[in-house]
Amino acid sequence: MTNHGQRTPARLTFRRLAFYVGILCFLAAGVFVVFQPGGKSNWVGVVSGLLVGFVMLTIGKTGHWPAPKRRH
Repeated sequence: MTNHGQRTPARLTFRRLAFYVGILCFLAAGVFVVFQPGGKSNWVGVVSGLLVGFVMLTIGKTGHWPAPKRRH
């Protein structure tokens, strides 16, 4: 049982899914950089791919978003 205000981490299946989605987002951002499918306005695809990829990798690694603060 968790205390009030304390979140439980994501289940292992969702953590793995978030990890792989994060990798795919980074690959999609790379595609936007290399092939430039949007022409000169492809920065939206790059930024969104990197942002979503970072969030998903954080969820895949820690099970939380935002990452929990370390207690000393």
